[in-house]
Amino acid sequence: MEDLKNIQDTILKTIHTRFDLLDEKFTSLQSSHNSLATAINELRKENAFLRAKTNDLEGRSRRNNIKFVGIPEGEEKGNPTEFLSALIPKLLGETHFSKPVIVDRAHRSLQPKPAEGASGPPARPRTIIARVHHYQEKETIIRLARQQSLSYGAH
Repeated sequence: MEDLKNIQDTILKTIHTRFDLLDEKFTSLQSSHNSLATAINELRKENAFLRAKTNDLEGRSRRNNIKFVGIPEGEEKGNPTEFLSALIPKLLGETHFSKPVIVDRAHRSLQPKPAEGASGPPARPRTIIARVHHYQEKETIIRLARQQSLSYGAH
């Protein structure tokens, strides 16, 4: 009978030991889960902040952009920045600009270049997007462009 009691005690100790190990592992997993959940929440907040900041920076970088439509392909002869710096005062009147218009960068839109010599109506040239250095000059350009009818061929 005592042997049976010893076996029973051994089995109970083994079961208790295993339950204690499982309880420790569960507590450890629960702690890891909580720290991961906290980290995920912090990353979500940071991600939302960075998205907002990126949107703001993108908006600010485009603030001084102007689109020029209808200028035939190749007129800029490989240097759209200088071409537009000279073209803007010619189109809008040099009296409105006391100093040269500074264009930081300019490029054609990323659409495919229209095919040359294709049958049918001529393809529309790609838009030129330019970033004017000074915001006030950009506002002047837009205001003057709205006040008059502009045509590239008439400069």
